[in-house]
Amino acid sequence: MMGFARRMFVHVQPLFRSLLLAGILLSSCQLPPTVQSLFSTEPVIPRGGSVAIALPDELTTVQPWNVTTRAAEVFVTISHAGLMRLDRNGTPQPELLERWEANPAGTVVTATLKADLKWSDATPLTSADVVYTYQTLLAFAPTTPLLREMRGIDRVEAVDPATVVFTLPAPYAPLMSLWALPVLPMHVVGTQPIETLNLVSLTVGAGPFVFAEKDEAGSFHLRANPLYVRGAPFLDEIHLLPAQSSTDAMRAVSAKTIQIAELEGPWSVEQPATVSTARVVQNELMALVLNVRSKRLFSDPALRQVLRAATDVPKAVQEGAGLTHLAVDTMSIPNHPFAVSVPVSNTLDVTPALAAAGWTWDSEQKQFLREEVPLVIRLSVDQTNQAAMRLAETLATQWRRLGVSVELTSSDRQTYLNQFIPPFAYDVAIVTWANGRSSSVYADTFLYDGSNVALFDSALINPGMPDISATLNLPGYSNPEFTALQNRALRTYDTTARASIERQAILIALESAAIIPIARPVHTTAWQSGIATPVGGLVLDTPWYLFGVEQWYRTAD
Repeated sequence: MMGFARRMFVHVQPLFRSLLLAGILLSSCQLPPTVQSLFSTEPVIPRGGSVAIALPDELTTVQPWNVTTRAAEVFVTISHAGLMRLDRNGTPQPELLERWEANPAGTVVTATLKADLKWSDATPLTSADVVYTYQTLLAFAPTTPLLREMRGIDRVEAVDPATVVFTLPAPYAPLMSLWALPVLPMHVVGTQPIETLNLVSLTVGAGPFVFAEKDEAGSFHLRANPLYVRGAPFLDEIHLLPAQSSTDAMRAVSAKTIQIAELEGPWSVEQPATVSTARVVQNELMALVLNVRSKRLFSDPALRQVLRAATDVPKAVQEGAGLTHLAVDTMSIPNHPFAVSVPVSNTLDVTPALAAAGWTWDSEQKQFLREEVPLVIRLSVDQTNQAAMRLAETLATQWRRLGVSVELTSSDRQTYLNQFIPPFAYDVAIVTWANGRSSSVYADTFLYDGSNVALFDSALINPGMPDISATLNLPGYSNPEFTALQNRALRTYDTTARASIERQAILIALESAAIIPIARPVHTTAWQSGIATPVGGLVLDTPWYLFGVEQWYRTAD
C-alpha cells in the first residue's frame, strides 16, 4: 500500500508543478474583468456613469453652520465629510473618525482620525482641519441653533495630527451627531473671511463627490472623489438639477432623463411601473401644546387625559381642507422624539371621564361645570399659519360635538408668540416645532439628533425673560423621573443605549399629555430603476438616503 501511494505522488507531482506555475503567473498579471470573473464568485460591479437628482429648491449659498434649504443639505451631504455621518436611520456612524472615548466624567472626549486621510486635492486631512473648523464656528455670534449649541464646547485642541480633544463643561452625548458637521479644508479656506464662505463653489472637499462645475442650464456637476475615506465611488458624477415643479420632475423621472427627484408634498398621481415613490416625513412636528402650569386649566392631569382621548387626530387632519401635505404617523423617523408615541383613542362620550375629573353636565345650560365654573377650552393659533388655522377649526368642531365649549383665538404672529412668555395666558395652542440644528428657518436632518430635552426639560421653562426661542419648554412640563432619564441620556455616549433611554423618557412625557402630537409635513422621493448597491436597490424612504452614495452604481436600464 505504501508503494502505491508513493507511485501516485510521483505521477501527480508534475501536474501540481504546472498548476502552481500557472497560479503564480495568474497572480502576477492583471486580467480583464471577464476573465477575472471565471476565478471569482464575487459579482463585477460596473463603474462609471452618472446619476441626476432633481431638488425641490434652488441651490445658491451653502454654509454648513446655516443650511437653510433641502438643496443645500443634499449638497453638503454629498460633497463634504464630517467626523461622523448619519446612516439611513439617522444614527451617527464614523466617517473621518476611527474611534473615540470619553473620560469617566464624560467631559473630555478624545477623537482619533482614520489613518492617511486626504482632501480631494491629495493634501493630508489632519486634526488641524478639525480644530480650525470647530474653533472658527465657536467664534461666531450664536445666530443659529447650531452655533448656540456649540457654546457648550469649552475647548477643541489637537494633540497630534490624528487626535482631537473636545473639552466640555458637562457630559453632552448629542456631540456624536454634532460631529456630522462638515470639516473644512483649512489650507483652502483659512485665508478668506469665513463669513463669505460658500461651499457651492469650493472644489476641494473630503466627501464622496466634490464640486466640478455649474453648467449653463444651472445644474451642478459633482465628480467622484477617488480619495474618499470609504473608498472611491462607483459612479463618475452626480448632477444636481435646478428646482422645477413636481409634475415636471416626475415627468423627467418617467422619461428616464433623470434618476431621482425630491418632490414637494405627497404624490398621488399614478406613475409608470419602473418608477418607485416613497413618502419622507420632514423634521417638523405640528402638535397641541397644553399649558400645564399651576392654576391653569390643564394643570389638571385628568382633564389633559380627557382632551387627548377626545381628539381624533387622523380625522381632524383628514377633515382639514388642504392638509394633504401632513402625515399623522408621527413615528416615521426612527429615534425621533415621537418615534414612540402613546396612541390616541377615539372616545366619543367624554361625560364619564369628565365626571371623574369633577366636571358635571348641566343639561339646561348645555355645558360642563365644576364648582359653577364652565369648562371652556381656549384654543390659540397663529393666523398667519394657514394649515394650523384649518386644523384649529376642525379640532374646535370636533370638541364642540362632544359638548365641550371652545373659544378659538387667532391672532397675529407676535401676539400669538407673546402667549409663551409670562404670564403664559393660554390654555392650549397649536404649535409647529422644528427639530433642526443648523438653521432657524429650516428643519435640517444632516445634523439630526433625537433628543427631546428642548420640549420637556424643566430647566428650559421660561423663567420670565421675553425669550421665545425654539428650545423652550413651552407647556411648562416638569417631571423628576423624566429629568433623571434625560440626564442619563446626556451622559450616555453609546448611541444604541442612549436611544433606548430617550424612548423611555418620551413615553413618560407623552403619557402626561402636556403635548399631543398631531402631524408632520411630508415630501415624496421618486426614483427610476437602473440604480443599485452591492446590498440591493436604493432605500429612499428616509431623509438620509444618500448614506452610502459612494456605492451606488448604474445597472442596465
